[in-house]
Amino acid sequence: ETASTLEAESGYSLETPLVTEFRQAVLEGDWTKVSDMLPSLGVGARELGSARYLVSQQHYLELLEQRATSRALNVLRTDLAPNSVDSDRLHVLSSLMMCADPNDLRERAKWDGVDGSSRSRLLDELQNYIPTHAMLPQRRLATLLEQSKSYQKSLCMYHDPRAKFSLYADHECSRAAFPNVTTNILEHDDQVWNLAWSRDGRYLASACKDRKATVWYIGPVEEGIGGRECRAVHVLRDHKFPVQVLEWSVDGKTLITGADQSLTMWDVESGNAVMEMKGHTENVSAIVALPDGSGYVCGGMDKKITFWDNKGVLVDEWTSPAMRVLDLAVTPDGTKLIVAAVVHAGGLWEPSVEQGFRPRDKSPPKPPSSRSSLHNGLSHRGSSSGLGGGASTASSMTGSSQLMMFDEDSGLPMRRRIIVYDLQTKEEEFKLSMPKEITSLSISSDSRYALINHAPDDLLLYDIVKRRTVRKFTGQQQREDVIRSCFGGVDEDFILSGSEDSSVYIWRKETGTLVEVLSGHGKGNVNAVAWNPKEVGMFASCSDDHTIRIWEAPPAGIALAEDLSSPSMSNGDYDGRAFSPPPPSKSQSPARYSHPYRSDSFDAGSGPTGSVGAGTLWPRNVR
Repeated sequence: ETASTLEAESGYSLETPLVTEFRQAVLEGDWTKVSDMLPSLGVGARELGSARYLVSQQHYLELLEQRATSRALNVLRTDLAPNSVDSDRLHVLSSLMMCADPNDLRERAKWDGVDGSSRSRLLDELQNYIPTHAMLPQRRLATLLEQSKSYQKSLCMYHDPRAKFSLYADHECSRAAFPNVTTNILEHDDQVWNLAWSRDGRYLASACKDRKATVWYIGPVEEGIGGRECRAVHVLRDHKFPVQVLEWSVDGKTLITGADQSLTMWDVESGNAVMEMKGHTENVSAIVALPDGSGYVCGGMDKKITFWDNKGVLVDEWTSPAMRVLDLAVTPDGTKLIVAAVVHAGGLWEPSVEQGFRPRDKSPPKPPSSRSSLHNGLSHRGSSSGLGGGASTASSMTGSSQLMMFDEDSGLPMRRRIIVYDLQTKEEEFKLSMPKEITSLSISSDSRYALINHAPDDLLLYDIVKRRTVRKFTGQQQREDVIRSCFGGVDEDFILSGSEDSSVYIWRKETGTLVEVLSGHGKGNVNAVAWNPKEVGMFASCSDDHTIRIWEAPPAGIALAEDLSSPSMSNGDYDGRAFSPPPPSKSQSPARYSHPYRSDSFDAGSGPTGSVGAGTLWPRNVR
């Protein structure tokens, strides 16, 4: 009735009488008429058999539902069998004649019967064979409206899926709701190299060059004040070398830290070391908790991948003379292990799961490296550059895509690979070659995408399912050291990365648009970024300037001066003016907590004796 009224008032016909007659025939179950009308609606000779097969299938099921077995058998023999291209499906349909009753039929066929929506669904399927100029697809207007919404979302630089959306006006989310200002600064005594949030988003662990790891409590927003309590809960000191990697247990009760070849398990509640996990003889490059909470998988430059239970006991080990692990990750669905590695080059064998898991190597450890560089355990040689020996230099990194890498142990040439394994069987699913340095990996929460830091200066989004690179993000700087990136936002709509130019870079994942370049850190690298897994409006960054910055949206009423017509070059201050926190005076207590929106400060409880600063933030220019 609505369609008829619209046609009468507009003077336009929604569909021809032939289409109306066809639609009615499908909904009324006049299957002979439906089959005869298909050619007149433009269904081609090649598609006609498939379309008629769908019609005959519906007819067959309806006859079985009516218990008209003889007539159903006739349809099966004369209509379905001649048009079938899937013998397995035809056998399934034949077996339905043995169903005890209509309910059994509907359950086994996964079909809701004549009284359900089966005829409407058949009409939708038949429309795939009918040209759109002959028959307007179902819900076409709704489809166009959804496409319009998707297009507007793609243009919104700061899109938040929680925002109200209306087609009555162009959609644009405000930058004021996006985390782009520093609300707390957490101080260390040396360069901070890595970060990891606990699964509940309430604790943040940091790895530092000064051979310490710190567990920070990041409290909720305090009502009536607007700030957060941020304090050091534990400073984990018993490391012999700088801490490079760290990982939380799934339940948040345990923290694993890696310093050179040493792995240490810590009880988070007490801050005590539970055990030293001995299994690697060179730098541990990655620690990942298994999603089911059963343990951890680690990789190192000693050509090992090790598997541990949740008590820190080594349960499995893969030793490969051909592969140095640069980083690894486990997909959140627990099905895949993804390894970034350098392997022996062509003509020489590459790692194979057929080698199995071997006893641990008892060879003595090698001396530790000074920091997380791109080339631990590797050297670079080039015919024209004359580079050799250690490769942690800017000059070697600049020309890395033209240089051949060599294993320092064997002298054999190496190539860069991303290798994807089935986590249960340990069998290789596929691998891809990378022309430049692979430095770190991050996996999306839906297990679909891998974020690959590909130095120099590339950040790649790789589709694990389709096995292809879908996007490249550029702008950040990475040439000498490991820079870690992450997914962020409510639906992981954003990509974040640190950079060697002291800034944090943020892009839209779907479009690759650079939306923010956040400065504020002091001189040196921003080594890692980590988005809070629970509070989706917060992320953290760590830097060579001895600090961690907590980034959030500015509080209500705070004006932002940046022009939104281009990517913001924000310095993390509320009024957009240059800001650098002055160094703390010797008389200032590092255990003071400065409120981010007031110039006065108050005691928030000090950490352990001699601990690093807890939430110190200098007064801001707020207007």
